Amino acid sequence: MSRDPGLYLQDIAESSGKIRMLVADLDLETFTEEWRVRDAVLHNLKVIGDAVRRLPQSFKARQPQIPWPRLVGFRDVLAHAYFTLDDTIVWDMVQHEIEPLQQAATQLLAELDGPV
Repeated sequence: MSRDPGLYLQDIAESSGKIRMLVADLDLETFTEEWRVRDAVLHNLKVIGDAVRRLPQSFKARQPQIPWPRLVGFRDVLAHAYFTLDDTIVWDMVQHEIEPLQQAATQLLAELDGPV
């Protein structure tokens, strides 16, 4: 079943926003200790990876600064090698890659809604 690329962008933007809200007042130690927050963040990272995998390459090419393959690869780790996760790596991704990703998805969504 094919899905509109705008819906994948929406998934990316929404999941990124959820992650940012979940970790807004946390540090790495608290993130590691708060299993509910950690699990919610990991779930949203998986949603992002699934959406990125299905997003057409033409959309990804418009935002080359985003590490699209890394996001898909991270989703694969979450799904198949979750036992190898390192909270420090997850935290680094959340702190440095999620906000730019959310901004890129929001910009691409705006371009879809704007004049062609």
